[in-house]
Order: sequence, then C-alpha cells, then structure tokens
Amino acid sequence: MSGGKHNDFLEVDVIPSGTDEYEVIITPRYVFPLMDDTGVATGEYEQRQYDNVVTILVGR
Repeated sequence: MSGGKHNDFLEVDVIPSGTDEYEVIITPRYVFPLMDDTGVATGEYEQRQYDNVVTILVGR
C-alpha cells in the first residue's frame, strides 16, 4: 500500500577486530504491520531493512 504506518530504528553492531580496533555496522530498519485481505492490521509485524547500511572501521 502507498504510505502506511511503520516505525524506523537503527540497529548498531559493534564488533571487536583486534587490540583497540573495532567495526561498527549501522543498519537502518523498520517494523511494518501486516494486514489481512481487507486492510485490517493482524497484530503481526515484519522487520524490513533499508539499503543504506553504514560500516565504520575504528582504530585502523
């Protein structure tokens, strides 16, 4: 459906990769409510991911 209601959030993973080095991966995601055939929310949700994932290398 066009538009719709969803909640955006960022998932942040911090991964150690050696002494004083780590990788930070920032993934924008959103939770989208699922609808039945009549357009009524079912109470279930689906997590989706935007394409623009950012990776930051720290300490290199």
